Amino acid sequence: MKRVSKAILVGDVEQFNDGRILILKRAENLISDASPWEWDLPGGHVQEGESDKDGLARELGEETGLQLLHVPNWFLLSGNTRFFIVQDWEGSFRLSDEHSNYEWIYPEEATNYNLGKMYTNAINQAFTKE
Repeated sequence: MKRVSKAILVGDVEQFNDGRILILKRAENLISDASPWEWDLPGGHVQEGESDKDGLARELGEETGLQLLHVPNWFLLSGNTRFFIVQDWEGSFRLSDEHSNYEWIYPEEATNYNLGKMYTNAINQAFTKE
């Protein structure tokens, strides 16, 4: 089973300092019966010999053009997917051909999107005050 690293990318101070997070709309050709979710979090499969953090940084760069300045430790492991809360990044946003659109949403809006329960659970846990 391949390892996966996903980012809950929180908007930067100049853009969205009100707590919105980035979700990506998957390209139609990547939606299947096995993976039916229309929306996604940035990130993806970690390559052999690559750390989870390095895989996240690479995937985020490939999918959004953004470069991570600091990758924190993951906060949640669900199956083979590690989730990271990322707040420290730079660069000009550009969408890869793996995705057809994007939105900055408030965490509580995640359940309004066909995002997948594992991802909405991770978002909920990231923003739940203990």
